[in-house]
Amino acid sequence: MSLVSTPSILSRRTMRHIDWLLIVMSLVLGSLEGRYTLSAQITLQLLTFYGVFFLLSFITPLNRQRGPRLAYVGFNVLVFTMAASASLSFPLQMYWFLAKSCFSLGRRDAIMTTVLTGASFLLAYRWNLPNALALLAERGIERWLDPNYIFFNQLSFYMGASSFTLVFVHIVIAEQKSRYEAEALTQQVKTLAATLERTRIARDIHDSLGHSLTTLDVQLELAQQLYQRDSVKTEESLNKAKRLTSQCLDEVRRSVQTMRAEKFDLNDAIAALTDSIHEKQSLTLHQDLCLPPLPSQVGHQLYCIIQEGLTNIQKHAGATAVTLKGNQDTNGITVVLHDNGQGFNPSTPHEGFGIRGMRERTQLLEGDFTVQSTVGEGTFLKVVIPYPTEPA
Repeated sequence: MSLVSTPSILSRRTMRHIDWLLIVMSLVLGSLEGRYTLSAQITLQLLTFYGVFFLLSFITPLNRQRGPRLAYVGFNVLVFTMAASASLSFPLQMYWFLAKSCFSLGRRDAIMTTVLTGASFLLAYRWNLPNALALLAERGIERWLDPNYIFFNQLSFYMGASSFTLVFVHIVIAEQKSRYEAEALTQQVKTLAATLERTRIARDIHDSLGHSLTTLDVQLELAQQLYQRDSVKTEESLNKAKRLTSQCLDEVRRSVQTMRAEKFDLNDAIAALTDSIHEKQSLTLHQDLCLPPLPSQVGHQLYCIIQEGLTNIQKHAGATAVTLKGNQDTNGITVVLHDNGQGFNPSTPHEGFGIRGMRERTQLLEGDFTVQSTVGEGTFLKVVIPYPTEPA
């Protein structure tokens, strides 16, 4: 399991501020312990290492390639090894570095970094231990037995350990909060997906069956009223009802085949749709289509828009000619439907469910839907959608 996803909890800026806080704390605690009064050489070494830690705070390779991250880790290990070889230790910086290595590396690399850091530090410290003991013998042990020194040493240890604990707990709490928020967001996405699916099914039912079933119901009701008075008209109504029933079944089969197709081909689906119109309607259909291959979901939505537009023209417009155009240009993918029917007033406050469904489908594709119509002069529909980045 990799821990590389954790850095989203702590930004580079937050990590840098923690670096600076630990440096300031180390400087203050070192002053309380009297580390800067031992010798000018030790003071210079301490300040040099703190300067290096300050510069390293500006380098946090969280989301870079593995190579730069390992180079950053290796340089830090070298710094702590050099400090140990000079009998210097920086526990706050070292443990914080190990924590950061868990953020930027996978679990295996983080464990290896911890082992390597500890081994390098301890070996270097052990190698220089005789020099440290010689320096202690030279200066005497009274300093390390002084109550004030012991007190400040314990104080520095407590402050360092408690600060590191607070930082670590903050990280754990932030990770927990982030996980809870992610779970809540996932639940919202599921709810939204279910809502969108219900809306899609409602559109599909309306697009394929709504108009036909409404007309079928009217014809059957008319047949009920006329079957005793006018057998000829009754037969006409029943024949029309039979044709509508067959049409409904054809539309259901076509919709099911379209939804079950593993690879939806928009141009083939439109060709089948227009062929069925030619067979059943005395409608002149002019086509000028040059649509590129599209992802199945996008192609299916665009197909449903065209299908609904043609269905509305057949059942409401009273048109004799329709022009269907589709192409790709710099604006994206454009589809135009234009008929010479009776038209309607687009300023009416309540648009039909068909127009609304076409508009909603276009919005799902992040496109623009335009309706222009004048009573007696036909209707012009235009759909413009961006070309999808997802491969077809």
